[in-house]
Amino acid sequence: MTNPDLVYTTYIKTTPEKLWAAITNPEFTRQYWGGHANISDWKKGSKWQHEDAGNNNTVHISGKVLENTPSKRLVLSWASPGDEADVSTVTFEIEPIENLVRLNVIHGSFKQGSTSLYSCLLTYACLKSSAYSPMPASATAQRASLFLGAITRP
Repeated sequence: MTNPDLVYTTYIKTTPEKLWAAITNPEFTRQYWGGHANISDWKKGSKWQHEDAGNNNTVHISGKVLENTPSKRLVLSWASPGDEADVSTVTFEIEPIENLVRLNVIHGSFKQGSTSLYSCLLTYACLKSSAYSPMPASATAQRASLFLGAITRP
């Protein structure tokens, strides 16, 4: 049996350039990713890291930039440090639609038995719910971390 892709679509009243910055600029990612920053030069083949600025820049996720079309599409490999064999792929697709921007986040290519699949399911659900909640993103990310520790994997 093949693991499914996780697909999240949202519409945001912004520009493709501002949304791109929210994904790739560390100052913006800290605001929208619960104090975590995405760090890279974003060139194809370059390393990227998802760092926790509030925890001595601990790296939680890392990988390589597989594809980069600024303000349109970014494809990254995705793995937890120490578990690089459990690599997957995340794609950010940005498309302007009238006065909105559609963001598709497609996370896939999970290996059979992947532990990151379970983490991603919960993390994306919590982050998505934070967009509709008055709770600060950092509190939502903290809640996600607490839940992640409680998951029992088959």
